[in-house]
Amino acid sequence: MLSSRYKRTGFQAEMQTASCSCASISVAKNSMYSFLARKPAPMLIFAEVIFPESIFSLNFSFRMETTASTSSSMLPEQAVNQRFGLFQQAVGKYMSEVGLSNYGRWLNGKLLDVQRDGSMVMEFTVRSEMLNPAQTLHGGVAAGMMDDLIGAAVYALGKKHVFMTVNLVVDYFAIAKKDDVVHAKVSMVKQGGTIIHVQCELWLVAKERMIARSVSNMIRTDVELPF
Repeated sequence: MLSSRYKRTGFQAEMQTASCSCASISVAKNSMYSFLARKPAPMLIFAEVIFPESIFSLNFSFRMETTASTSSSMLPEQAVNQRFGLFQQAVGKYMSEVGLSNYGRWLNGKLLDVQRDGSMVMEFTVRSEMLNPAQTLHGGVAAGMMDDLIGAAVYALGKKHVFMTVNLVVDYFAIAKKDDVVHAKVSMVKQGGTIIHVQCELWLVAKERMIARSVSNMIRTDVELPF
């Protein structure tokens, strides 16, 4: 990818929409020729990425400032990992503002921390529409919180290919009620070339109690990500 030849000096992103359709990538040519000529000019890229079988898709735009610096010592995946920068900028923000998925925006977690090793922490507030008939946090919603964050954490690793969930195993230990604040904490157990094994814990902040824990395996697909 073009960005693997350059060292970024600035990075701003604006998430626009999320949608579904078949596979295509379109890139605006604004400042493209100056970029190839290694001139430090701003570059505005518009891309639409749609994956086969309606896995998921997103529209995004970002403005990137580049310099002529090169870094031959960087690994390919490190060189193209602009996603980590996006997540760093999203720390402290709610997913209703910057989330990539409709479900993630509905959960409306607040990103508290992201690390290059794949660790990530998201804060959620339990709302009335998240409750089961017993008026406690629905197990499916709790699983969804962890599953959504696991996907985000793997995406932030900057891998070249899309990774999809093979399984998600959840254990429930305690309940949460309306207005409770919970923290989802993701960590990478093992990163292989084909399978990434991830775990996530859901903690009730007020009582410092783990209320659920999940493990998941993510498998690499043949679908390449644009950046």
